Amino acid sequence: MPIDYRIDRRRMLVLVTPRGLLTHGEMVAYQGEVWTRPELSGFDELIDMSNVDRLDLRSPDQIFELAALSAGMDSGKPRSKMAIVASDRLHAALGALYRASRAESPSNRRDIEVFPDLEAALDWLRPQKRPSRQGEGRGPAGRKVTGRRTRPGGPRP
Repeated sequence: MPIDYRIDRRRMLVLVTPRGLLTHGEMVAYQGEVWTRPELSGFDELIDMSNVDRLDLRSPDQIFELAALSAGMDSGKPRSKMAIVASDRLHAALGALYRASRAESPSNRRDIEVFPDLEAALDWLRPQKRPSRQGEGRGPAGRKVTGRRTRPGGPRP
């Protein structure tokens, strides 16, 4: 199978690198081999299509079939993300078709985006971190507080 994958348990991420000629059958086999494993529930997925020379698909229906199979495996799992890296226009278009088809399934539990490069995909997959402003944070009960203090009875004149 020309689909290599690595499981990064620390980041809860499956890194996928298909190579050479990629067929529908290989995509279905990968889906069954990896995403039936209960310990990967809630993991994100990064598929880097950069090393795929050719896709062997008979029709767009095979993309719809793969999307339906994948979404059906999501049932009962926590939400997760899938980033598809596709610098080739055809691969990007097929990734967008997969994303749209999968989004139509009521059992879909994945947010999917297609990116032209690996760096953009990794940025999207990383947890969102807001830059903190000095002196600002969260107080009791999650209320926003700032570094400015007030005296009882109101602020100083």
